[in-house]
Amino acid sequence: MKKMLGLFVLSAMLLPGRVWAQQVPIAGDRVRVVQEDGTVSIGELSSLTSEELRLLVGADAREVVIRRDRIGEIQRSLGEQRSFGKHFGTIVGLGAAAGGLVWALTWSPCTGGGLFACAGDPDSRGEAFVWGVAGGAILGVPLGVLVGLAAKSERWESVSMPGPSGTVISLVPVIGTRFGVAGFVAIGGW
Repeated sequence: MKKMLGLFVLSAMLLPGRVWAQQVPIAGDRVRVVQEDGTVSIGELSSLTSEELRLLVGADAREVVIRRDRIGEIQRSLGEQRSFGKHFGTIVGLGAAAGGLVWALTWSPCTGGGLFACAGDPDSRGEAFVWGVAGGAILGVPLGVLVGLAAKSERWESVSMPGPSGTVISLVPVIGTRFGVAGFVAIGGW
């Protein structure tokens, strides 16, 4: 029993805070709202209630009102971040694939005469593909470095809408003959 209590206390201290509380965006956050019909709106959060969300979108900061029952998901921006490895790998991979395809499609058997006429030429379409992959990857490295250093992408985290006003959710440990957790949901008014 004491081991279970110690395990519970240790896990409560080590788990990140997000596990214990829902994240709700606040006014001024940059958010992305995905509606039930697939429409995506990105802008600055003006206000958020349990009934609706008000968003300032576009360069003219016009206000858009979205009802809660139409919202599928809300995400908060974590800002623009570089993803060097992802962009570098994508460019080098695309270069390798393109090089392999071009060499394989343009391959033809060597028909030249002489001692070294066919030296270095691939013997089959498969070998030409392998040489094309290697050449395309080598040519893709400098471009991959440039794109990897220059490109930024915006990262998003999912957040939740506030519940009805007065709603309280709490979990408490129960210690007795057995260890457990009890949950309570107190609902106030809307």
